[in-house]
Amino acid sequence: MVIRLKSLFPYNHSPTFRTIQGTYVSEGGGFDYDQSWLCAMCNLASLQKRHVAIARLKHPANMGRTLHEKGTKNALETGRTFATIFADMDFRQRLLEVHTEAEFKNVLLKHAQDLAAEQSNPPSETRCRLAQGLWDDIRRRSHLYISDFVDGFVGHKTIHKTLSTIFFLYFACILPTIAFGALNDNNTYGEIDVRKSIIGQTLGGLIFALCGGQPLVIVMTTAPLSLYTKGKYSAFISIYVA
Repeated sequence: MVIRLKSLFPYNHSPTFRTIQGTYVSEGGGFDYDQSWLCAMCNLASLQKRHVAIARLKHPANMGRTLHEKGTKNALETGRTFATIFADMDFRQRLLEVHTEAEFKNVLLKHAQDLAAEQSNPPSETRCRLAQGLWDDIRRRSHLYISDFVDGFVGHKTIHKTLSTIFFLYFACILPTIAFGALNDNNTYGEIDVRKSIIGQTLGGLIFALCGGQPLVIVMTTAPLSLYTKGKYSAFISIYVA
């Protein structure tokens, strides 16, 4: 892409191109380049004001080797600003979902205003509130709470995908529940049987999906939970008998 852009300018007016690209921690523990976005900058003497252009490629493309350079020039500072904005994965996803130029500009402007508000009003660290992190998570996710459920029924072939996922997860969750329910029935001498295990997992999953902010998290009975139940039951029985 850089080579094609250079071909648009005469030889004696060829600008200097620089690129900024994000990095992330790979599975092996090292760092790798984030290939989902790229910020390119250049200086041109004939331009008297800064210009910003944002393009979303229709098909994936190999941009070649990129570098992360530092400096104090206007083009580089502008590029670093937009690189910081595009480093937000949720923001990039919102940009991919827009369909018109006006929507694209509105999303970009809204995100810039939110960043400016956060910088101008930093959170106070002098007060210690109970469950501060939990309330912050709820405040950040509150405007997406409805869409977490509605998105499963809106869109092309979404109903088919949702129903197939429901049946798949039903059988994936019910079988371990029956198996560990039978184990709990044996360990607790019938106090916690299969029926109670199914009811408990159903209620726990519904409450967590409605109040936990993550409806896609699967809550199911596991072997450590069965061992914990056996240990607590044995401890209570020994105390009661004693």
